[in-house]
Amino acid sequence: MKKNKLLVQLLVCIFVLGVFFVSCGSDESDTWSPVASILQLSGTWSGSLNERMSIRNFIEMSGETYTPEMAALFGNMNVNISATMITTVNASARTMRLLFNETIRVSGGNINTAWPFIRALFQGPGVTINDANHSLSFVGDRTDTIHDSDLVGMRINQHGNRGRMPIDIGTRTIEVTFTRQ
Repeated sequence: MKKNKLLVQLLVCIFVLGVFFVSCGSDESDTWSPVASILQLSGTWSGSLNERMSIRNFIEMSGETYTPEMAALFGNMNVNISATMITTVNASARTMRLLFNETIRVSGGNINTAWPFIRALFQGPGVTINDANHSLSFVGDRTDTIHDSDLVGMRINQHGNRGRMPIDIGTRTIEVTFTRQ
């Protein structure tokens, strides 16, 4: 049961990455300023994320302790997370609609031993499992209300076509970039 709790927490951590505006890359010539108003975000934005880490770093990032039992189960496994998304911000309604497609691929280490356990844990509605490459895919469509507090830490470039947002993932903060369409 404890392993199930950990893997559910891992799924939540991964999902958090997918529910925000995310994109790779940066332009060093941009000048960044704090987002002062939701009006600056109104419109459609797109982004993607590609992140690779060890299973140990992934578990510790989620706030869990990497135990000897986990080390025995997972070995030197790696986690590759990729997500693509389109976000539409309606400033007058103060809403954000997010369409996302996220894939988590695990590899290396004790994948053949751990995969049946991981597969069983995540199997369910909305999850596509690919046994050939040990991946899980999630597709989502959600709408959330945007509060002024959600803007804290967000920055937008001088052209208003790229934005950055810090996202706290467990014990780690990553800064991601999104692009206006």
